[in-house]
Amino acid sequence: LSSGYNTFDDGLSTFASGVTSLSNGLDAFEAETKSLPSVSSGVKDYTDGVASIATGLSALNSGGVFSSITGSTGTTLQALIAGLASLGTSGSTLASGTDTAISGVRTGIVALDTAADTLDEAGVTIDSGSGEIRSGITDLAAGTSDLAEGVDELNDGVGELSEGMREFADGVQEGSAQIQEQGFSEPSDETVDVLTSPIVFDHTKRSPSVGFQETLSSVFVPLGLWLVALVYFLLLPRPSSRMMTSTMSTRALLGKTLWPVLQVVLAQSLVVTGLLHVVGGVAWSHIPWTLPLVLLSALGSIGVHFAIWAWRPVLLAPLSITALVIQVVSLKTLIPLEILPSVYQALSIFSPVTWSSDAMLAALAGGDPGRVAGALVLLGSLFLASSLLAYISLSRQRIRALRSELGIPPRGLTQA
Repeated sequence: LSSGYNTFDDGLSTFASGVTSLSNGLDAFEAETKSLPSVSSGVKDYTDGVASIATGLSALNSGGVFSSITGSTGTTLQALIAGLASLGTSGSTLASGTDTAISGVRTGIVALDTAADTLDEAGVTIDSGSGEIRSGITDLAAGTSDLAEGVDELNDGVGELSEGMREFADGVQEGSAQIQEQGFSEPSDETVDVLTSPIVFDHTKRSPSVGFQETLSSVFVPLGLWLVALVYFLLLPRPSSRMMTSTMSTRALLGKTLWPVLQVVLAQSLVVTGLLHVVGGVAWSHIPWTLPLVLLSALGSIGVHFAIWAWRPVLLAPLSITALVIQVVSLKTLIPLEILPSVYQALSIFSPVTWSSDAMLAALAGGDPGRVAGALVLLGSLFLASSLLAYISLSRQRIRALRSELGIPPRGLTQA
C-alpha cells in the first residue's frame, strides 16, 4: 500500500507541475494578445477612410466634375466610384464584425487563462494533501510493523506467564503434600481459603465514559479559560484618574469594574460548556457538574488576573505566563507527579488549573463527588480572595491619586 501510494503521489506531483506549466504558458499568451483590440480600431479607421473617399468622389461626380470624362475611361471611373461607395457602406459592418470577433477571442483567452490558474491552484492543494497522506501511510506502515513486533513480544510474555503459573501450581501441590506428610490437624476454613486462593485481586471499575477525548477536554478547558482571562485584562484599560479621585466609594468602583468582567465570565462559561459537550464528546448528562465547574474555573482565573491587574498591570503578562507554564508542568492529568521534582509536587497543590482539571476528570468518571465539591469551594474561595486583594490595591491607588491631585507628597517624603 505504501509503495503504491508513493508511485501515485509522484505521478500526481508530475501532473501538478504540468498544470503549472500550462497555466504559465496561458498567462504569457494572454499577455501577448492584449493588443488585439487595437486591430479592431485599425480596421475601423481604415473603413472610415474608405467611406470618406467614396463620399467625396460621389459628391464630385454629382457636381459634374467628371462629366467631361467620356468613353471607356469615364465608364471605368464611374464603376470605381460606385465600387468605393459600396465598399464604404459595407466597411462599418466589417469593422463591427471584426470588433465582435476580437472581443470574443479575448474573452475566451481570459476565461481559459483563469480556468488554468484555478486548476493550477487546485493541483497544488491536492499535491500538498497527497504528500501529507503519503507521510501518514508511511507512518501507518511503520506503526503496523511496531504493532506486529509488540504482538510477538506479548505472545512470548503470555508463554512465560503460563510457565510461571505451572511452576506456581506445582509449588502449591508440593506444599500441600508436605502438610499432609507432617500430620497436621485439619485446617480452619480461613486457612483453607488461603491455601486454595493464595492470591486475591482487588479491582475498581472505571467509568467507560472517560476516553482520550474527554481527558484532553479536562485539560484544555481550564488552560483556555486562563488564557482568555489573560488576554481580557491585557486589553482592559485602567480606571481614569478622574474616576480614581471621584467621590465614588472603592466598593462601588470595584463593582463597576467587575460587572462587565462577570458578564464576560458568564458568556464564555456558556460557550465553553456547549463546546465541551458538542465537540469534546462529553455526554449532556454530566452538565450539572460541567457547567458549575467551568463557571467557577473561569471565576478563579479571572480573579487571579484581576488582582494582579489592580496591583501592577505591567507585571500581568510575565506573572500569568510563568504561572501557566508551572501549572502545565505540574498537571498530574498529563504527567505523573512522582517523576517530577518535589517543588512541582508542592506547587500542584496550589494550582487552580490542577483543581479544575482533576475535578472535571472526577466528574466525568463518576468518581468521588467530594473531589468535585472541594474543587468548587477552592475556586470560589480563590475568586473571593482575589477580589479582596484587588479591593485593597484599588484603595491604596486611590489614596495615592488623591494625594497627587491635592499636591500632597507621598508618605515617607517631605517637601524641600
